[in-house]
Amino acid sequence: MNIEIISVWIAIITSLLIGLWATIKTYKEAQGISEYFTAVGFLDKKRIFFSVFATTFSAFTVVGLPAMFYAHGIGAFWFMWIGIILTPFTMHFIGRKLIRLSKENRDKFASPVGLLTSGYNSKALTIVLSLTTIVVLFPYLILQIAGVGKFLVSISNGSISYILGTLLCCVIVGAYIYSGGAKADAETDLIQGILLVIGTSVVGLLIIYLMFDSDFTTQVASLNEKKLLSIPGPKGYFTIPLLISYGIIFTLISISTPQVSQKLMGIENEKDLKPLFIWYPIVGTIVLMFAGLMGLYAAANLKVSTPDFVSGDVLRSLFTTLSESSFRYVFLFISVLFISGVISAAVSTIDSLLLAITGIIRDSAMLDYTRENKRIFRIFTSIILILGIVLSSKPPLFIVNLAQVQLAGLTSLLPCLLGPLFGVNNRVAGWLALVLGLFPIIANKFFGVGFWGVEIGVVGLIMGLIGLFIGKIFEKS
Repeated sequence: MNIEIISVWIAIITSLLIGLWATIKTYKEAQGISEYFTAVGFLDKKRIFFSVFATTFSAFTVVGLPAMFYAHGIGAFWFMWIGIILTPFTMHFIGRKLIRLSKENRDKFASPVGLLTSGYNSKALTIVLSLTTIVVLFPYLILQIAGVGKFLVSISNGSISYILGTLLCCVIVGAYIYSGGAKADAETDLIQGILLVIGTSVVGLLIIYLMFDSDFTTQVASLNEKKLLSIPGPKGYFTIPLLISYGIIFTLISISTPQVSQKLMGIENEKDLKPLFIWYPIVGTIVLMFAGLMGLYAAANLKVSTPDFVSGDVLRSLFTTLSESSFRYVFLFISVLFISGVISAAVSTIDSLLLAITGIIRDSAMLDYTRENKRIFRIFTSIILILGIVLSSKPPLFIVNLAQVQLAGLTSLLPCLLGPLFGVNNRVAGWLALVLGLFPIIANKFFGVGFWGVEIGVVGLIMGLIGLFIGKIFEKS
């Protein structure tokens, strides 16, 4: 067994131990709705920061982003960076409102969908929006499972199969999903977030060193020849309308994605958001830059069979490069940190998604969190996880596509969710926001209607806001 495979199995065992540690530390026999679904009373400043950061970035950052840089060039930086910089404004103007509303309704709701749509006082609207949200969340659940599977195939050079990789990931989830709840998820976020930041940063710095230690000019020339150092890139993907669209989408992602906004519901003190305001743009930019550097390094130096294999192939190439170096065993430790961070990031995000989906189901059915109903939630969780494994058995070649489905759908649903938070609470406005928000997606997916290069999620966001406005006028008249 070579050193790369050893590092992979050490990382897998480490990820399992992280999950078990989180379960043991946070286990409590009797938990209320807010405790189990939002970790209320457990979140401090550092856990709030890493919960939001780790769930937002997840496996997409170290698997999907290097793939984007590899395929489309440096435009991928602007694709996400604009939103990273503006996220603190979203947290300040919307996140704090959500925290206050959650505190006023403590132990009544398990999900942001149930909490926010309660203002419309329409059970039918809540159910329809809940079902739509669950459908939209499934591609992202599949992304996490598929991302880890592809990553493990690549880093192990096929020694770990895709199916085995996905099953290992889900076994780790199952190790603590039945007892930990949101507290275990937050504890895992804290640990894996630190691992992810350290591992990505050290690997990125090592790549910089190797690029300058070799023929840097030749590598830059290769990237220029492939048009990866230009915007919109070799395939013309990063147009101005698209970059503006995703700037808007990633600015709102902390509120639009239930697996992230659910974490805000567990915050007791708004002042605990302060580290998030300061450090999220800084840490996010660093991780984004180094993840992108992995993609560009692969484009200049490696032959990769599919973009989703970039991260794993880069790590394997670094092992080969350092095979005769005294730094080899130091890099073994670094790679274990990085691989553990990737696996734990996916596992934690899968758990967050399962909590979000089961929370939505709970709010739609208004089930009390009793001992008997716990079994029902666990059955739903197991079914969702098994369905995710089945659907991830044949993922697309470019898992970024799965992320785009989720982002477009959830951004389109956002106006309907936020209406009551900003005083628009008549059900006509809610229905109009929902229907008009989904209209561009339906028109695009089923009839091929385009919107001049603007991402359909942003078109849905605008249409949904128009629906709220029309509903507000209807209420006044």
